[in-house]
Amino acid sequence: MTGEKELRCDYLLALDLRGLPVLVVGGGAVGARKTEGLIQCGARVTVVSPKLAPQLERRVREGAVRWEPREYHVGEAGAYRLVFAAAGNPEVNRRVAEDARASGVWINVADRPELGNLRVPASFRRGPLTVAVSTAGGSPWLAQAFRKLLEEVIDPAYGPFVEQMVEARQRLRAAGVGVSERREAFAEIWRSQALDRWRSGDAPGAKAVLEAILERWGAGDHGDSADRIAKKRSGHDPDPLGD
Repeated sequence: MTGEKELRCDYLLALDLRGLPVLVVGGGAVGARKTEGLIQCGARVTVVSPKLAPQLERRVREGAVRWEPREYHVGEAGAYRLVFAAAGNPEVNRRVAEDARASGVWINVADRPELGNLRVPASFRRGPLTVAVSTAGGSPWLAQAFRKLLEEVIDPAYGPFVEQMVEARQRLRAAGVGVSERREAFAEIWRSQALDRWRSGDAPGAKAVLEAILERWGAGDHGDSADRIAKKRSGHDPDPLGD
């Protein structure tokens, strides 16, 4: 409403963290949860904490995480691309946040999100698909409630289905099928019985549905076809990411 305090707005981004150095300050349950998500995304994670939760101890033994068994050193946040402050000590978290912001590093503070410049939305994954919900820090409870609601709608069958869509895009592009035709093919897959087949546990049936559609669009497993030649463009793909 006019005259009301302006609401905060989060600009949601998807970060490619593969190979990037990320610092997690705190080895408790919160730090373990943050670390697990970072590992799954391929980040090079360093955990600074005198003690570790059992889950983190296991990850250290596996070599998935580097552990510094000590307290946080003032200023070290600046050596990383992304920092999570989850020390369980408000003063330590504040110090980490100040260091990170002074160095221009993105920082998430577990107990005081307003001290950081990064908030992690409530999210869940279905294969390559990530669904995220944010209330700009205004109501974490509501964000979690919406996440649970969406988890019921976007059920686990979407995981392999999305993987099929990713495969379809790769094969259509490799076959030289143009952008507009690819979108038509995606719409056909979306309207097909593939998702229902995954829901019923019929993986072979779901794959057969995909193969039949790709064959019609010249991207089957049987080499060139008249359809492929008709749809193939000059090799220039004006919209490589827009489909």
